[in-house]
Amino acid sequence: MEFQEIDILLRLAIAHFLADFLLQGRKMAEEKKRGLKSGYFYFHVGIVFLITYLLLAQWTNWQGPLIIAVVHGIIDLAKASMEKRMFWASKNPKWVFIVDQGLHLATIIIYWFVFMSGVPDFDTMKVFFDQAIIGNNDVLIIILSYLLITMPVGMLIGLITKKWQDEIEESDVKSDFAKSPEKDSLTDAGKTIGMIERILVLTFILISQYQAIGFLIAAKSVFRFGDLKESGQRKRTEYILIGTLISFACSIGLGLITKYLMVLF
Repeated sequence: MEFQEIDILLRLAIAHFLADFLLQGRKMAEEKKRGLKSGYFYFHVGIVFLITYLLLAQWTNWQGPLIIAVVHGIIDLAKASMEKRMFWASKNPKWVFIVDQGLHLATIIIYWFVFMSGVPDFDTMKVFFDQAIIGNNDVLIIILSYLLITMPVGMLIGLITKKWQDEIEESDVKSDFAKSPEKDSLTDAGKTIGMIERILVLTFILISQYQAIGFLIAAKSVFRFGDLKESGQRKRTEYILIGTLISFACSIGLGLITKYLMVLF
C-alpha cells in the first residue's frame, strides 16, 4: 500500500482539536467525567466521530472514525478514573492534560500509519522524510496551528501557572479583596486577551513581521502592568508576566514550527 499524503494526518488532527476543545464546553467537560452514566460522555464521543468522519471525507470509511471515537472515549474514561482515584493526578493536572492529549494524538498517528498507509518499512519512511510529499497542505497546517494556539495552549498555560494563581487567590483572601484589580475585571477577560495575543503573534510570525511582536509586548506592558505596579500588586504583576512570557514563547515556537512544516510539506 502506498504511503498516504500528509493531509490525512492534518485533517485527523484538526478534527480532534475541534471536537475536544472548540466543540466541548466547560459543562460538558465536567459532566462527562461521570463516565458511562453521563449523557454528555456519549454526546462528546459522537461529536468526535462525526467531525472526524466529515473532515476525513472518505464517505465509505466510517469504521476508521468510529475506531478513533471509541478509543477517544476509552482514554477519557481512564483520565476521569485516574483523577478520582489517584492522588498524584489531582495534584498534577498539567501532566494529566499532557498525557491525555498525547494519547489522543498517538491514536490518530497510529491510525494514520496502520489503517491508512499500512505499516511502512524503513526504506519507505526514509524516502518519505527525505523527499517529502509534494502537495498543497499549507492551508491545513495553518488551520491546525491556529486551533492549537487558541484553547489547547491556553489550557496548558493555565495548568502551568495554576500554583501561582492559587497563591494570589490565597493572598486576596487574607488581604482586602475589594482592592484587588480583578474584582472589576470583565468575565474571562484575561483568557480572551491571551487568546487574541497568541493569534496575533502567530500571525506576525507567519507573515515574517517579527518587529510587530515587540510592539505588542510593549503595548501590553503599558496597559496591563502599569496599574498593578502602582497599586503594589507585585505578586499579580509577576504572575501576569510569567503567563505572558509563556504565551509568547508558545506562539513564537509554534509559528516557527508551522513555517518549517509549510516548507517541508
